[in-house]
Amino acid sequence: MLKCDTGYLRNSCRWHPPWTKNCDLSAVRYVMMIPSEPGFASEATLFNRNLQDERAPLAIVKPSSLSQLQAVLETARASKLRVSVRNGGHNPSGRALSKGGVTIDLGRHRAIRIVRNDASGPVAEVGAGAVWGDVYEALGGSGLYAVGGGCPMVGVAGLVMNGGIAFTSRKRGLVGDSVLSFTL
Repeated sequence: MLKCDTGYLRNSCRWHPPWTKNCDLSAVRYVMMIPSEPGFASEATLFNRNLQDERAPLAIVKPSSLSQLQAVLETARASKLRVSVRNGGHNPSGRALSKGGVTIDLGRHRAIRIVRNDASGPVAEVGAGAVWGDVYEALGGSGLYAVGGGCPMVGVAGLVMNGGIAFTSRKRGLVGDSVLSFTL
């Protein structure tokens, strides 16, 4: 993996992604992987391996802050590149990778905290990169329950954004029904 900023990419690397050529990412630091790097193939592996050859991105970017995420999105938009977002990478149709585009991996955003909410009592704040196994482990012993995925490797954000059917949905509703708010 490369820990990159634009100056490093433009001045020192033997290769830099073409989409960084005409953009200003001078203040951005993030982890980025490109196809020529060791480990890229395993990072670009889909849950549904039947689609594997069709979905190779130009780069996989792992921002660690909101400002980094914003900079990557602005750069991709200015460069007219497709963007896909990966949470757990469990989508059977392979939406986690963007052929010829940039995949934003949210795996560095896995923080889970239990906080007090005056209106509803204790609630869990869950990072967009968390998977359901992380959530269940964090909630263990807290007395809180999450309507969530049955597989521990399913990403929270992906399941929530698609509504989400859980084992307890008949009684407690869809996964998305239990969300109080989103922070973008």
